[in-house]
Amino acid sequence: MNEGRGTFMSNYEEHVRVKIPTGVQNACISGVFDLGLQETDYEGKKGHKHQCIVMFEIINPYLDPDEGHGNRSTLSKKYSSINFSTDGKYKSGLQKDLEKWGGIEFTEQQIKEGFDLFSIYGKSCTLVLSENGKYTNVDTITKRMPENPPIKPNREFGDAPDWVNKIVEKQVDPNEVYKDKPTQATKQPADYGYAKEESDEDDLPF
Repeated sequence: MNEGRGTFMSNYEEHVRVKIPTGVQNACISGVFDLGLQETDYEGKKGHKHQCIVMFEIINPYLDPDEGHGNRSTLSKKYSSINFSTDGKYKSGLQKDLEKWGGIEFTEQQIKEGFDLFSIYGKSCTLVLSENGKYTNVDTITKRMPENPPIKPNREFGDAPDWVNKIVEKQVDPNEVYKDKPTQATKQPADYGYAKEESDEDDLPF
């Protein structure tokens, strides 16, 4: 799955494609999964990037809860880098989405201290979705609209689906990758000490 692309799946049968509404949708963060350092191959150039996946839940009007499957659909977005920067030229997709969502720009001090990525679990937001044949794209993440009530995720914190676990298993050891450049290994964002805790507040963690 490419960065910026969500999957077309429901939360009860991942092999069944369920229609997902497009446009502006009330949503919440239902999962944040650290993929670790992953091998990359972009236009024939191999490298390594620290990646993550963010999952969202929306209330899907095309699903009838009376049928016993619930009315939630899950979308996911894979980010190819969790690096932050104050230079717009080097901002990752993750940072751009978080700043758009929070209506802020991270300062150099905040970046130095590290952002607790797991703190966005359970937070409410608004998604702008578009359909692109096989996929539903998560185009924009913004603040929850005041007229929309906050929704809580059905997926429990840290409950990673099997397909996410399979990606996590492919992560490589930064100390091995950068054994000839030991300072590079210590610069990985994983060292920022993300707190794996759930927050009960609906407000944004910015």
